[in-house]
Amino acid sequence: MRHQQLSFALVLLVICSSVNAQVLDWATPLGTAQQEIAYDVAVDPEGSVITVGTFTVAVDLDPGPGVFTVTPNGSSDIFIRKQDIAGNFLWGGSLGGNNADVAHSVSTDGNGNIVVTGRVGGSLDMDIGPGVQQVSTLNTTYDVFVMKLSSSGALLWAHVFGSLNNDAGHAVAIGPGGVIVTTGILGASGDMDPGAGVANEGGNGMDDVFVQALDASGNYLWSATVGGTLNDQGLDLDVDGNGNVLVTGTFQGTIDLNPGLGSLLRTSAGNSDIFVLKLNGSGILVWGQAIGGTGTETAHGIAAGPAGQVVLTGQLTSATDMDPGSGTFILPASFTEDAFLLQWDQFGSFEWAFLLKS
Repeated sequence: MRHQQLSFALVLLVICSSVNAQVLDWATPLGTAQQEIAYDVAVDPEGSVITVGTFTVAVDLDPGPGVFTVTPNGSSDIFIRKQDIAGNFLWGGSLGGNNADVAHSVSTDGNGNIVVTGRVGGSLDMDIGPGVQQVSTLNTTYDVFVMKLSSSGALLWAHVFGSLNNDAGHAVAIGPGGVIVTTGILGASGDMDPGAGVANEGGNGMDDVFVQALDASGNYLWSATVGGTLNDQGLDLDVDGNGNVLVTGTFQGTIDLNPGLGSLLRTSAGNSDIFVLKLNGSGILVWGQAIGGTGTETAHGIAAGPAGQVVLTGQLTSATDMDPGSGTFILPASFTEDAFLLQWDQFGSFEWAFLLKS
């Protein structure tokens, strides 16, 4: 349920902006004259703010009068920073090898533990503290990593997995019971079980969508992949209150949205279309949908509502039917990449949608 509160707050902000003015509590800088990117942010139960991303030169993570400098080992490294509810620096750290390493997503559980995913390459130490947990990726460029930290930044565990091609974790969410679910891209067939077992997935095309579930201790539970012969990406996910997993991303050409024995084929209308999957708590397909026009359509965020609704946001470059069923609801997007907001019910049926145009 990583995005639920933030996403529904965004919806309310968009709809009710004319009613209530918003007041800025605080803002803090992070960066140098070079490139630093904050890819994701999460808020823990105490209101503390955890930010993750990438940096390319030495940078001070403390926005206050103190100094906490981290220095990259490669062309870019990962930073993790925690601030309290008032924006004061609590702790920070970095990790990375000789390649371009990136943290794409962060989530927190009810105890304030922190889970991060992204990509790393080569040999590197996954412990941002004084300890050492050395790992080596299967692919020398980059593989998926998932790591869990305590509320104080101590490493609890870290896993690296993937294929012989480039792989990356794009989003992570924590569900009931502390189950950790990750999605991203798998460049070839790879073992999704970071433990002693073997769970090979992928290998359908150039890039496939993977979904992996671990328990709170980092033990493998299940995994799934969907894909076709072209580039398919898992870009975001959320877990609802019943443990169902909602996954969204993009696909090209024809994709099989059923990770199981059956098939659910969808073909993109343009360069790339949007897919949404609903899997149950065991990774079995509940339903899958796809939408898109003749241009390039991309999903950027998905959230599960309190009654199991699906809220989706992203961008459109062509007119798109937002109703995946027998009805029609066309959003007349232009080729300048208009943003959209969409809601389906728990069964994947259309409820409403609108554009956010400049």
